[in-house]
Amino acid sequence: MSEGKRKILFSIIVLIFFIFIFFQYVTPYLISLQIERDMMASTEQIENLEVKVDSFPPWKYFYSRIDYLLLKADIIEIDGLLLEDLEAEYENVVLEEDRIKGQNTDLTLTITEEQLNKYLQQIYPRLRNINITLQSGEVFVDGFITISDTEINISLQLEIVIRERTRILFIPQNIKVEELTIPQFFVEGFLEEEDFSFSFDLKRLNFPLNPERTLITDGKLFLISGRFSERIE
Repeated sequence: MSEGKRKILFSIIVLIFFIFIFFQYVTPYLISLQIERDMMASTEQIENLEVKVDSFPPWKYFYSRIDYLLLKADIIEIDGLLLEDLEAEYENVVLEEDRIKGQNTDLTLTITEEQLNKYLQQIYPRLRNINITLQSGEVFVDGFITISDTEINISLQLEIVIRERTRILFIPQNIKVEELTIPQFFVEGFLEEEDFSFSFDLKRLNFPLNPERTLITDGKLFLISGRFSERIE
C-alpha cells in the first residue's frame, strides 16, 4: 500500500473513531441537558435531578428518539405540592418541543403527610382547618368547619383514586360530626353542599408520570407502577 493510501486509511479510521465518540458519549450528554432544561421549565422547583439516556443505534438521537430514559430527583414541585424521591423509567421516548413523550414503565415517588397538609392549606383555603393523617393503608381527616358562627368538629376518611394515570383524587368517605347544639338537619344540608374532596394532576408537568396505584404507610403516600412496586412493599 502506498504512503498516500495509508494516510487516507488512517484519516478514515480517525474520523470513524471520533464519530463513534460523538454518538456514544457527547450526544447522550447533550440530550440529557436538553431534557433537564425542559423539566426545569415545567416545575416550580426541582432538586438533584439526574437524567440518563440510551439508544441503539445511537443516531436515533438526531431524530429525537430515545430507547431508554431514567429520571431521578430528590424533590419536584407541582402547584405548590412537593413530590419527593422520584425515580421513573421510560421506553420509546420522543422529544417534542418543550415536552417529553414516552411510556412510563416504572415509577416511584413519595408524598409526605406534612407536605400534603401544607398543599391542602395553601391551595384549598376552605379546608384550612382540616388535618390529614396517613396511617397503614388509610387516610384519616379531622378538624373543624364553621356553621352559623359555630365550630363543628368533623372526622372522615379519604379514598384515593387515580384517574387516567395522572389525576390523583382524594374522595371523602364516612363523614362523622360531633354532637351538636344546632339542628342536625341544618348541618346535614351544609355537608351536602360542602365539598371535602381535592386533587392534583401530574399532567401539569411536561414529562409523563403515570402511577398505577398507591401505597400508604405511616406518614407517607407512595405513587407507584411497574417493578418499582417491589421496593416499597
